[in-house]
Amino acid sequence: MALTTVKEIREAISAKNAELRRLNEESAGKRFTEEQKRNWDSLIDETTDLEGLLKRAEQIEKGLAVDSQNDEFRSQQDRHLFEERRKSNQQNDPNAPLNEYEKTRAFNAWALGRRCMSREDRELAIRAGYDFNQSECDFRFNRGSDASGIPFRAPKTMEEVRHQKQARESRADNKVNLAATGLKAADGSLGGYTVPDAMMGPLESALLQWGGMRQVATILTTDTGADLPIPTTNDTSNKGEMIAENTAVNQLEATFAQVILGSFKYSSKMINLSVELLQDSALNLPALLGEMLGTRIGRITNDDFTTGAGSAGPRGIVTAAANSSVTSASATALTYAEILSLKHSVDPAYRANAGWMMPDGVLVMMKKIADSTGRPIWLPSLAQGAPATFDGDPYVINQSMSSAAAAKALLYGDFSKYMIREVRGITLLRLDERYAEKHQVAFVAFARYDGDLIDAGTNPVKYLTLHA
Repeated sequence: MALTTVKEIREAISAKNAELRRLNEESAGKRFTEEQKRNWDSLIDETTDLEGLLKRAEQIEKGLAVDSQNDEFRSQQDRHLFEERRKSNQQNDPNAPLNEYEKTRAFNAWALGRRCMSREDRELAIRAGYDFNQSECDFRFNRGSDASGIPFRAPKTMEEVRHQKQARESRADNKVNLAATGLKAADGSLGGYTVPDAMMGPLESALLQWGGMRQVATILTTDTGADLPIPTTNDTSNKGEMIAENTAVNQLEATFAQVILGSFKYSSKMINLSVELLQDSALNLPALLGEMLGTRIGRITNDDFTTGAGSAGPRGIVTAAANSSVTSASATALTYAEILSLKHSVDPAYRANAGWMMPDGVLVMMKKIADSTGRPIWLPSLAQGAPATFDGDPYVINQSMSSAAAAKALLYGDFSKYMIREVRGITLLRLDERYAEKHQVAFVAFARYDGDLIDAGTNPVKYLTLHA
């Protein structure tokens, strides 16, 4: 039977994972038979194909998401509230919160600029905080992802899944004490006119869906782009001393260094939309622009956070990672011994919060790796919502990495030691005069970022090289 919907494909993947778990339990710690090994490899191949099909199906359905979201925003409840406010002359009440339908109309009105002829929509935009005299607005990302500071660690039970979710939500405002560095937590009242939640959510989602670095890195937000020094020190070789009574202590100086995070400017490139399209109040423009602009900036920045040279832009995690001195014997396959060698080349101090990072091509290789007993080291998640693991550690897929021969194809370590510095957030610019003769409005997003691995000298992240 052909699989045509995202739901059907996900159900098929779940069924394959159940078969993998059953096969693993069936062996009961014993070496796989040849038949079991063939079945396992076949299931892995089928699951990989289904995961690729799922990505394509999600992309197709995502194109229909605007319509479905329109239905949600234009629900009877939201529209009824809007009409009731209008009839009771309370539509301009500054104390009345805007619902999703009204937020969308407010943003669409600002996007039209001087072409917005509806008094009601202009008033909604003003209540939402927009200024029609301003052609740009600034906004910050929502927190609530792994970038909030929650350790990169695989939950083993549903209770741990819930606990990590609650912990991430509790850090939604980025409540790290940053006063000493001049940093400020994300604050919607700073940096101009705040785009409603309908805009912020889709943009954040777009960045996380495509990339991999923002999921595991530590993210710092600053209000200026001035150089930001991150102090480092390596005191690991120094020890204290035992002294006799009434004996003076010896002196042993500590040495300090620093990593400088600057700011490099990125743009989404322009998107032109017809005025007729913008005037359609049913269009969920915040979601549309958030998806398009967020994905564009997400792709280029994820590339730089991964493989950037660091000379005229961010230094990527692959560039900054230390050599584990592990090179695979094959350019197309990995062994369990090679995986263990990479893992144990990282100091145990970092392994408590460590994980794997690789492109999808290496993921397939790793799914087929067996330990010394012939049992696969990759296991599907046993709890709903918990990630699959390798040797007990979670992994993240980063398509900015390469799986070609001689590539640094697999990373292991504490990825929270990689810092992404973002300045203010995203600036969205409306160009309502440039293409007036075409009856179009253009939009472009700008952002400033830098990134680097904060390594004091003990190499929190290391890489494995594929055979040339």
